[in-house]
Amino acid sequence: MYGIEGLPEEAKNAILKSRGRPQKDNNKVSISIRLDADIVKEFRAHGTGWQTEINGVLRQWLENRP
Repeated sequence: MYGIEGLPEEAKNAILKSRGRPQKDNNKVSISIRLDADIVKEFRAHGTGWQTEINGVLRQWLENRP
C-alpha cells in the first residue's frame, strides 16, 4: 500500500485538498427558523425540495420588494 509520507509537502496538500465533493460557488447557510405550522405543512405536502421552494419564495420576495 502506498502512502503520502514520502511526497513533497505541495504534493501532499494537493492530494488532501482534492478529497470530497467540490464546493458550490453559491453556498447555503444552515439556520434555525420558526414558521407557522400550517405554512410548513403546505410546503412539506409538495414533497421533496420543499425547503428549496421556501428559499425560492423568499428570493422572489426580495427581488420584488420596493
